Amino acid sequence: MKELVKRLRAVLATACLLGLSPSCTTPPQEVVEGMDFAALTEMARADGQNFCIALVDTTDITSQIYLRRLKETATPGRFCLVYKDFTKSNAYEQWLFSNAAPVTCVFSPHGRLIDIIPGASRKCFSCIGQVVRTGKMTQELAYYNNFGAEKQELIPLLDEVMQARLRLDRGEDATEELRKAKRQMDYPYLAYLDMQNALRNGCQARADSLAGRLLDCEGDLELELYPELLIAALRTLHPERDIAREARLEAPSVVRLGDCEQGVPRPFRLPLTNAGQQSLSVEGIEMSCSCLELFDDMDFTLAPGETKELEMEFTADQEKRIEREIIVRNSGLFPVRRIRIIANGRPPAKPERHKREPAAKHHNPFIHLKPQQQ
Repeated sequence: MKELVKRLRAVLATACLLGLSPSCTTPPQEVVEGMDFAALTEMARADGQNFCIALVDTTDITSQIYLRRLKETATPGRFCLVYKDFTKSNAYEQWLFSNAAPVTCVFSPHGRLIDIIPGASRKCFSCIGQVVRTGKMTQELAYYNNFGAEKQELIPLLDEVMQARLRLDRGEDATEELRKAKRQMDYPYLAYLDMQNALRNGCQARADSLAGRLLDCEGDLELELYPELLIAALRTLHPERDIAREARLEAPSVVRLGDCEQGVPRPFRLPLTNAGQQSLSVEGIEMSCSCLELFDDMDFTLAPGETKELEMEFTADQEKRIEREIIVRNSGLFPVRRIRIIANGRPPAKPERHKREPAAKHHNPFIHLKPQQQ
């Protein structure tokens, strides 16, 4: 018996060395929040395990499903949750050129991008577990992206962009990584890193050229994702300019209306504030649905520090959770401001049924009582 035990131990040890034992290859689940990428990589190198960065938005129903299933499935691996609606930095969204959530990025212990898996389905979690376990990109799920590229082509390029960012964070030259990525892609975040690298290397003319390209961004997604990058470009071209004085629109990112009876208008106020020291022009207000109605002007000017509360109304058109959007276009540092409206549609109240009173007795002239016989 002792000899058999020794042999079994030897077999298990060999399986661990070869990575064949589930207990050796499948790490337990560990969930952390908002941890720095460098710290995550250091931990991953120490235990030799792949890790995940998950972008989630707690106001989004799919992200809520993701967080619940992450706990239910106990998908193995280290997960760092980045809450888009809480953090002031959206560097991961800028890197991915996307504001979608939830999205899971899987990295090797050395911080190299292996795969990107969007969504919260059970299939998604199965694929996440597979990638964490094998260290290989899954072919079972596509990654639809704003680059219009196939996943197999895009992942290596995004990895080079990430490595360039990490080198710049360490104060190192990132020319080689940027050169590899720029051969096949061009987008604002890459131009921003290139500008920062040029400034680091003392190439002011190149930095100015890249800053000018950044300031030419006009698309809604670009203006939403990259305002900090555009501010950096302004500072590069106009170092004497006091950015703190610029007009800046502030507004709630989410307005929660709670339970709303279907078909019954629900009035609410939407505050817009000019947090800068210069006048701000609101140039248009767009609503994603006719269920939203504005009872104010769509274009007006806000003085420095002024707040205007827009009179609005929402009418639920469904009996479920409803999400709509309002986009405010303006002349400030954040020219496109997207505001989400969230409500719970409830069925219309049934009319109160009053109990019918018995009909009052009345005299009918056509009915006569026969006289009683004597």
